[in-house]
Amino acid sequence: MRFQRKTGELRKTCLAWGVLGVAGWAAAQAREAQHGYHWPATVSFFEPLTYLMVLLAGAAWVSLLWPFRLDVGAAGLTVLARGSTTVLPWASIESITVIKAGEGWANPPLEIRLAPGVRLGGRWATRKDGRRVYTLLDVDDFTVPPEGVLAALQRYGGSRIDAEDYLRHRHGKRMVAEWLADPSVFDRYRRSDSDESDR
Repeated sequence: MRFQRKTGELRKTCLAWGVLGVAGWAAAQAREAQHGYHWPATVSFFEPLTYLMVLLAGAAWVSLLWPFRLDVGAAGLTVLARGSTTVLPWASIESITVIKAGEGWANPPLEIRLAPGVRLGGRWATRKDGRRVYTLLDVDDFTVPPEGVLAALQRYGGSRIDAEDYLRHRHGKRMVAEWLADPSVFDRYRRSDSDESDR
């Protein structure tokens, strides 16, 4: 099964940051012209900040030109990241975990821990207990819902996949949303309140 990164929202965000940076730069230029400032002797604080915003937006946009693809199968994973393709047999993967980001489960990252000596191209690694650990992608950044990605990983990866807490959270949130969207719930409460007031 093949999973890819969705880029539509990311491109819009990058474009918004770029436009905001250019608008801020133009405003800083107009302000400096009005007050007689001249670069670089005197310059407002905001002008370097707007340069940085445009630079970061441009760098993020360029990074989206490199696709991210995750192929999941019985033999293992094939990861395409930043132009580098890495084939990872399941024996080389110790675990794949959905990591809780802060206090909540808002868009948590999918973290892969590899066996000693195994590397993943196109990603920066951190070290934990002598193992290389990589962030693949945030679970909400795939083109399919997180449940679809995690179901495929669990089907082939078995006990290597640690996502139960996150899936329980998603299931509970969905159940609450469905319960609140059911008009009969409020009808029952209104009837209950009416019965209480009649006593």
